[in-house]
Amino acid sequence: MSDYQSRNIDTGSSEATGSTQSGGSQGMDLSGMQQRVQEVAGQAMDSVNEKLGVIREQASRATQNLSETVRTGIDRVRTIDRNDLNMLYDDVLENARSYPGRTILISAGVGLILGMMLRGSNRDY
Repeated sequence: MSDYQSRNIDTGSSEATGSTQSGGSQGMDLSGMQQRVQEVAGQAMDSVNEKLGVIREQASRATQNLSETVRTGIDRVRTIDRNDLNMLYDDVLENARSYPGRTILISAGVGLILGMMLRGSNRDY
């Protein structure tokens, strides 16, 4: 028999005896019901606390992973040397001198896209 069914049987039997007995025994039944409600509430709180513990654990692990990822990114940014940036600039400049037509077309395309993005939509269609 499931826990749910047994609870219904227990509740049903106490309600049945409460309706057939005198008013004094109804107070006894109410205190029993109150105790049962407190037990169920305690079990529910235990279950909630257990699940909160699991969630806290997962959040803690996620925070640690994020923290490590950020530290790694910061370390990589710090290791970029000024000479690396100068070498990149020299490569771009050499490419622009070698292929001036391509450089102009790329620059025009980038300018057109930026212009469309920054202009917004002021047109009435």
